Amino acid sequence: MTSDLMKAGRPGSALARGEDCRPFLLITDGLDPYRNLAVEHLLTENVPAGTVLLYLWQNGRSVIIGRNQNLQRECSLQAMQADGILAVRRFSGGGAVYHDPGNLNFSFIAAEPLYNIPRQMSVIRAALESLGIRAEVSGRNDLETLLPDGSRRKVSGNAFYQDGPRHCHHGTLLLSLSMQDLSRYLTPGSAKLAGSGVASVRSRVVNLKELEPKLTLEKLEAALAAAFCREYGAEGDSSVLAGASDPADIPFYPKEAEIQAFAERLASPEWLYGSEPPASARSREMRFSWGTASLEISAARGRCRRVRLYTDALDTGIAPAVSEIMTRFTAGRPFTGEALRDIFTDLKPDRLSNAGILQPETLIHDLNILWEDIVHEYL
Repeated sequence: MTSDLMKAGRPGSALARGEDCRPFLLITDGLDPYRNLAVEHLLTENVPAGTVLLYLWQNGRSVIIGRNQNLQRECSLQAMQADGILAVRRFSGGGAVYHDPGNLNFSFIAAEPLYNIPRQMSVIRAALESLGIRAEVSGRNDLETLLPDGSRRKVSGNAFYQDGPRHCHHGTLLLSLSMQDLSRYLTPGSAKLAGSGVASVRSRVVNLKELEPKLTLEKLEAALAAAFCREYGAEGDSSVLAGASDPADIPFYPKEAEIQAFAERLASPEWLYGSEPPASARSREMRFSWGTASLEISAARGRCRRVRLYTDALDTGIAPAVSEIMTRFTAGRPFTGEALRDIFTDLKPDRLSNAGILQPETLIHDLNILWEDIVHEYL
């Protein structure tokens, strides 16, 4: 999908307005999702201060799940394996998505203080508007458009992660995605669909080509590049628009050996599935203000071994913190409803706030609902 647009550029006119910003645009044409996400993560780890990069990329047929989701519950692994669909776990939170070459992905990569989600969202919205498509931010992380019949459909989902002061905001733009495959491979829980007021994942989304039939990948790339250049002060700067085509001209672009090693890690069973034993008990999936979630207890020899929170929460810190704290409270207890029923008597909000979790009282209330579901229904 190589575009005539620049792949890497030098500072634009942003410096003239007093903003210390060096913009780069990277457009790749490889479809390997493990490699693409490896490049993204390594760029995020190494992006220097004063730099913002927009990375445009596509994946082959694959299912990409959030950092803290359960792969086996989010997609139909049997159908995927039969059809050669790759399973991928990303570093950001959020829910599972289906990718194919009808989907264009974007990543904004920057260090603080240049990283700014509303500003980055405005680039996507401006690009779509230039193509005749109005989109508004909806819910936690979506861009939706209003259809002629008055209904609203999702055209982009977004997720976020960080490495210290460095951040990545990435998302999807549905150009001509196979809706049949989307429905075949994704299996979201009923709680998530009910929270969206729809009966299926397919009914939540719409392809941009349905809205603008003449839209092409090249036009979409060009619109995004132009909106990015306008926002970060590079409009009309020939050095940016006609920059070098070799990613190696990006000073912080990773070495090939690093990319291959990291891609292998992302494709490993250890990263995709983890090493935990099968769950002995699990709550139903429920929808809360902070995301869809379920709790799972692993046991061995009649004693609790580990508690794990699965969630599509955008805050990737919630799941590991809750899992670690609740494991500490339950490990070694008898695996019985009576022994586990009163665990929340000892789990005080300050233990979660000490772990850096916001609104711990709300979270403990919601976790208690999930816990009671396990105690009453399974044990």
